[in-house]
Amino acid sequence: MNNFADDLWGFPSSASPWWETVDIAVRAKRPGRVPPDGETQVGGVHLPAGSSIRPEQYEYTRCDGSKGVSALLPHIGWYSDTDWDSTLVSWVGLARAFSQTGLWPVVGGPGNRCAEPRIIKRSWPRSRTHKDEAANVLQDCWDGRAVVARETGEPLPENRPPFPGVPVGKILTNNVEKVPLAGWSNWNPGCASPQAGLLLVPAMRPADVPQLVGWAGPGNYSLGGHEISAVLRSWEERFGAVLYQLGPTTLALRVARPPTTLADATVLMEEHYLLCVDNFGSQSWEPPTSRDDYAKRLINAPVWDFWWD
Repeated sequence: MNNFADDLWGFPSSASPWWETVDIAVRAKRPGRVPPDGETQVGGVHLPAGSSIRPEQYEYTRCDGSKGVSALLPHIGWYSDTDWDSTLVSWVGLARAFSQTGLWPVVGGPGNRCAEPRIIKRSWPRSRTHKDEAANVLQDCWDGRAVVARETGEPLPENRPPFPGVPVGKILTNNVEKVPLAGWSNWNPGCASPQAGLLLVPAMRPADVPQLVGWAGPGNYSLGGHEISAVLRSWEERFGAVLYQLGPTTLALRVARPPTTLADATVLMEEHYLLCVDNFGSQSWEPPTSRDDYAKRLINAPVWDFWWD
């Protein structure tokens, strides 16, 4: 997968930004209402026939051995199987209308490990060392990479510095971000599922979506929608990074205010490494990415892609 803009659009990400942007208000006063099934219009954007999505009920075993059935959860969104070209155009219109509709658009289909009721209702016990929830999630990722003795499983003495925490974000007074549209026509459909349609999710901010839909993409790392949303909220405030794609194990953000210095990019690189170490590993058509190179390529990068094995 291409993780940075320079791979997708043929320019070094340390170059001065030149791409077109669109103003998007990334807060809504309240979550919107799921549209009715069938063709509809949302925020002035016509959408082909779609349908609402509700998590399936599941059986579970009680402590006494008896069986139970989970409660019926509310609808998490509305999906339309749009064609590829119209999906990208519709995403822009729907995102621009978000502050009025309370429905955030996501490129991807309902099969992209969403609507999993156990994930929607679950929240792992996490570190409470920090006031900031993103820092707690990343602290746990940090602790999970501690080196242990193979024979006993006991932690070995640390050779690395303590977890540095997460910088405080800034909230824009008008909540409007200049979201980059670089490379719309060249965006790689392989990053999404074969169903590259649109999922509309009732939300108050884009970063809440993975939690709200019960996304389970990084489940192999004991991470779910709760944890991903916590980190995305921090990046949304600090970098204007807004969610635009969810795949089975992939996630992509459009970034309005990416880091402009190597120092800031290095701090962010460490967070990417903790959340998604697979971005740095060897892939079938690309060699491993060093942490230094990754940090350099984050400078002015308008798109961040993530992939969990």
